[in-house]
Amino acid sequence: MALAEVICNPMSVWICSAYKLGGWPLSFYTYSAFGSVTAILWTFIIYETPDEDPYISSNEVEYLKSFDTTVGEKNKKISVPWLSILKSSAVWTVVIAFTSNVFGFFFIITEAPIFISEVLKFDVKTIGWLMSILGIVECLFALLSGVCADFIVRRELLTILPTRKLIAICSMGLSAFLLICIGFFQDSAILCLITLILAFGLLGCYNTCFMANVLDITKHYSSVIVGIMTCLASSTGFIGPSLFAALLKKKNTNDQWYLMFKIIAGIQLFGLLIFLLFAKAEEQFHSIEENISKQEMKSYESIKDTE
Repeated sequence: MALAEVICNPMSVWICSAYKLGGWPLSFYTYSAFGSVTAILWTFIIYETPDEDPYISSNEVEYLKSFDTTVGEKNKKISVPWLSILKSSAVWTVVIAFTSNVFGFFFIITEAPIFISEVLKFDVKTIGWLMSILGIVECLFALLSGVCADFIVRRELLTILPTRKLIAICSMGLSAFLLICIGFFQDSAILCLITLILAFGLLGCYNTCFMANVLDITKHYSSVIVGIMTCLASSTGFIGPSLFAALLKKKNTNDQWYLMFKIIAGIQLFGLLIFLLFAKAEEQFHSIEENISKQEMKSYESIKDTE
């Protein structure tokens, strides 16, 4: 996604500036065409199981199966423990933290061009390249956070959960701090811009803390939980701009912008606090097979005791 930001932002500026080719409507046709091609490629080159994929070797298939015995089992029905998932504090912790992160992400990605244009006074073409820099920095922080987390765990400097919390502090905590600092750099457009870019880039560490934490608490139902997370987090895509529009009230002053940055920082700090207090890294939901095995073992032990 970050790579798409890097490519599409300057390309959109170029397309919108190409009046002989139709201008801004062409950007919608272009990305629609890319989406259609991607859907076609996905249909023909993605397979249901590793065993069916002709593009990977038998060694790769065995490697995948070594992590999960269900890999390669086709049409296997899995009963989802919906009630247990919805009642789990570990699930709602990661959902709230992720939603807080995405709130800041969507706000910056949608409103930053307006702030850079109207407050920092950069022209439209420059804004396209600046938004690409946002994506590049996000990619770098995402990769760096993964490498750092892996190094910390492999060297046994911290266990899994403290590592997740440390990355969350570096991501949302530092990002919130930088958003607050923007208000103190009003006299320098360059400092405001650098601070905004770093604040956005740090949010890219979410994969290492929040997304990875989903796999910590369950490997069997992680896709279900991620679906809940993304569904709720996506709502911030229209809540944030609506809040921003209500705050500005057609006045669009610098102080209102800086107040909005503080509100976003507060939301991020709230999500971070919830994650630090209630996050877990232990398996929360066991598969049906594991539960049956445990019940059979208990039955066997009870029978053995009676004998």
